[in-house]
Amino acid sequence: MSTSSIIFRHISYTGQEKEPALLYFNKGLNVLYGASDTGKSFVLESIEFMLNKGILRDIPERIGYDRIFLGLEISSGETFTLTRSTAGGGFGIFAGLHTAYPNDIELLLFDEKNEDRRMRNISNFILDTIGLSEQKIKKNDKFETVNFTLNPLLNLLLVSEVSIQKQSSPILRDQYIFDTQDMGIFKLILTGVDDSSLISKKNTAIIKNYNEAKIHVLSEMIDKQKDKISENYQSVEEADEQILNIENSIRIEKSLLDTSESYYREQVKIRSQLRHQLQEHKDRANEILGMLSRFNLLDKHYSSDLLRLDGIRESGTLISVLSYQHCPLCGAAPEKQQHLESCDMNISKTIEAATAEYNKIEVLRLELRQTLSNLSREIKSVEGLIQNDIDSLQKIESEIHNITPNIKEGYARFSELIAKKSEVESIISAYSQIAEYTATIESIKKNTPTKTKQQHDNMILSQSTLDSFSQEIEAIFKEWKLAELDRVHFDLGSKDLVIAGKPRANRGKGLRAITYAAFIVGILKYCQKFNRPHFGSVILDSPLLAYRAPDGPEDSLTDTDVQEHFYRSLHEISDRQIIIIENTDPPSFVINAKYCTYFSGNPTFGRSGFFPKPAANV
Repeated sequence: MSTSSIIFRHISYTGQEKEPALLYFNKGLNVLYGASDTGKSFVLESIEFMLNKGILRDIPERIGYDRIFLGLEISSGETFTLTRSTAGGGFGIFAGLHTAYPNDIELLLFDEKNEDRRMRNISNFILDTIGLSEQKIKKNDKFETVNFTLNPLLNLLLVSEVSIQKQSSPILRDQYIFDTQDMGIFKLILTGVDDSSLISKKNTAIIKNYNEAKIHVLSEMIDKQKDKISENYQSVEEADEQILNIENSIRIEKSLLDTSESYYREQVKIRSQLRHQLQEHKDRANEILGMLSRFNLLDKHYSSDLLRLDGIRESGTLISVLSYQHCPLCGAAPEKQQHLESCDMNISKTIEAATAEYNKIEVLRLELRQTLSNLSREIKSVEGLIQNDIDSLQKIESEIHNITPNIKEGYARFSELIAKKSEVESIISAYSQIAEYTATIESIKKNTPTKTKQQHDNMILSQSTLDSFSQEIEAIFKEWKLAELDRVHFDLGSKDLVIAGKPRANRGKGLRAITYAAFIVGILKYCQKFNRPHFGSVILDSPLLAYRAPDGPEDSLTDTDVQEHFYRSLHEISDRQIIIIENTDPPSFVINAKYCTYFSGNPTFGRSGFFPKPAANV
């Protein structure tokens, strides 16, 4: 069976006197994000319309556009362009990639009269290309079959914002009458085997043989479930009682952990405050020491100035009391010494000025020494505060050091209890499965359908296939760092995942959306891994919009960055195509990628939306 795949290369709207609305895609991860009501979801709706699913929503922005072009590339390298009127109707196809109507390329029409089956309709063309043509799917529990078509397959490829948050299984449509077909499609995708070998229930011999085969398989499944049950639990009642004991222990341990962590956080907070306080005291001590050094130097300057001024006063006083004498060198009389005529020095005034300056400096020195005395007392006080801070810090550090092992041990005990609870829950689940399989066997023996809607689906997929697929989903959860989402298995009753012992449908809408996305990506990766036929491309609208990672404890535990790991995981996929539509901004490494498109919603900034904004009238 061929395993060719298809990727989308572009979607384009054209119309007379209208600027084309065009968006390109590439292999690997493509991201379309930005403001609401800018046409992001309409891109998905347009692709669905071009694959003959649904009708085209009538929005004001598409008025004047009359034709759509969807570019496709097959893994072999061959390219095609599908074209269709915006009003609906039939399809045409061109060889090569074209964003507008080419004049030199022949248009081929899909026509039921065409001798080439592949060209009869869009469904045949796509299914034949990816190797899923002429497949049969089980229709009901009478083993009647129908032809496999493209439209129901699109539910596993193109997921709208509304669908991604729904509570029902990702593989099921909204109408119960299609449940059997949808499960058959899921089986075909995972195994590559259709239901063409089924024989309709038209005679009792076939029914008897088939029922005996079902009972045999169910008996084997019961034996497998029994192997999972520990010898310590002889009944489901014992397991239920143990669950209650474990849950009580978990509550006690959680309360102790909360108390210890609260005390730990309080001590850490006090330690931080003490460190800040110690630094403030050290800064003040350094500041005081600096001032003491500068003020002591200033005091020395004052002392030097006082000595100089005192010398001037004493010299002036001595000079003023001296009498005029004959010159000791030349013997000239005082009245003959002419230098007195040119000297205008007034000794008495000099003495007065020196005295005034001396008194002024003396006052300043007294004030300075008072300041030095105050600073000396303060530095002793601050040094005492510093020592107190150091002693308090050492005490707090010791307290934190002592409580940390208790917290680690508490976490270890808590983890052991959680693991034990998970183990017992799996045993309870095994008892539940045994009861369900036993009831089904009894119902088959009575030749009457079970009361559950899933009574004919128990054999539709082998447990090994479902386990392998569940492991693929679990691996994706780990790649995306989804907190506490492990132990994934596919439940045949709900036709959906059970994650960590809880049905996916019972989760909040945020987790339903992100796990729905993982389910669709898981099918893509599973088919690639086991060489199963698959379209090759998926589109997910708002898988992260409603999800918020749970808050983590203080210090060592941090919040889970789901968005970052989500995009990094998808970024690694290079030979298939994933298109993500989101309102929120992706990480920077995605924003900077070539095939990441931002719709701003602002006609004056970047690309406003999918459809070009008309030019304003001048």
